Amino acid sequence: MTPARLAPILFAEEEEISRKKISQYLSMQGYYVVQTQEGAETLEKYEKNKAFEAAIISDMLPGRNGCAVCSEIRKKSLIPIIMLTNSNSDKEQYACYQSGADVCLKKPVNLEILSVRLQALLHRSGVNFQQRISLGGLTLDRGKYEFSLDGNKISLTPREFNLLYYLVSHKNIVVPREKILGAVWGKSYIGNERTIDTHIKCLRKKLEDYQNCLVTFRKVGYEFQWKQNALKKE
Repeated sequence: MTPARLAPILFAEEEEISRKKISQYLSMQGYYVVQTQEGAETLEKYEKNKAFEAAIISDMLPGRNGCAVCSEIRKKSLIPIIMLTNSNSDKEQYACYQSGADVCLKKPVNLEILSVRLQALLHRSGVNFQQRISLGGLTLDRGKYEFSLDGNKISLTPREFNLLYYLVSHKNIVVPREKILGAVWGKSYIGNERTIDTHIKCLRKKLEDYQNCLVTFRKVGYEFQWKQNALKKE
């Protein structure tokens, strides 16, 4: 099963032969692959185009290593991240997951397994949702990381944006707390889950007339309730 359109993928690999081989394979699978070979270059490419739908990163990038690059991207984005590692050690794989990776694959990577894992991550993560979501006067642009209410831009932190985007993408569905943590903070997050409540509180203040759309289900999770005729505060 291949993507219905050219999904942009950021691929960082320091070894030229492997980079070309994997890039060619993914291109044949229907992905648009942007290649990089150094840590700083990878982050620069990401900053220029935040519309990437996934990233595949080698852990041995020169300059800023793969884990550091992964961590920086994860602070700003929900996109699936696959780390490629030369090591079999639990310690190295733990470092990859701790930096925010969703999957860690051993080099030399099996191309078919890489493709299947990538497709599954894209399907489950919801990053295939439209780049721009508009509901009434609420607009979220994932490509530009911009949020606006009734045409007025509202400043959100990257984490607030990711949280709101995730909930809006799953509108009218109660999303469990653990699923929110995994999607927005990463599967390796080991902090206090009350951080969700803190961010929701901040979002409600910024949502103004739309704050009642964020509904709490105590001890369960949150839902972004969307009803066309019930936007304003009562």
